[in-house]
Amino acid sequence: MSNRQVPPVYRSIITDVTDSIRPEFDQLGIEEAVLQELVRLWELRLAQSRVADFTSDERMEPVARQFPMVSLQEKEREKKAKRAEEDKLRKETKARKKLEAASSSSSKSKPSGAGADDEEDDGLGDEDAINSDLDDDDDDDLALDEEEGEQGGGDFVLALYEKVQRVKNKWKVTLKDGLASVNGREFIFAKCQGEFEF
Repeated sequence: MSNRQVPPVYRSIITDVTDSIRPEFDQLGIEEAVLQELVRLWELRLAQSRVADFTSDERMEPVARQFPMVSLQEKEREKKAKRAEEDKLRKETKARKKLEAASSSSSKSKPSGAGADDEEDDGLGDEDAINSDLDDDDDDDLALDEEEGEQGGGDFVLALYEKVQRVKNKWKVTLKDGLASVNGREFIFAKCQGEFEF
């Protein structure tokens, strides 16, 4: 469908929906202003989505001018700039982690004259360290979670649980009436079953 045909299709859908719902609004005693506000919000969201050039539509023209269409080349440039910024942030985070790891390992090493009293001051000391990935602090995970929160990303599931089973490290869950946000997209579900190892 060409870009010129899309706005009239959306306009006909909006008109059909409002015309079909208007009698129910009247029956429930909901004012016409509420319906018009819903239509205005719908048009605003539609213009913000930039799926088509709505400047030819009489009602949406003022809103559409605020959100002009973006060409494919501009979208690509924006994506590349965003990726470059994310890569730079990742590199800075890795460098910071390496620096923190180096400084923490140098602070953990003790002078040769250190006695048993110094070990007690450190709490557990280095005796539990086995020099593996499991020795890393959980601060790294918290930093990643904070970065995801700042970027507005982060996947999550919010639901009521119906049933949860665990056998060793394998979990089976049945969820109901929930919302899952994955890669920035939100999915609403009535029932969901999942298995995972944790």
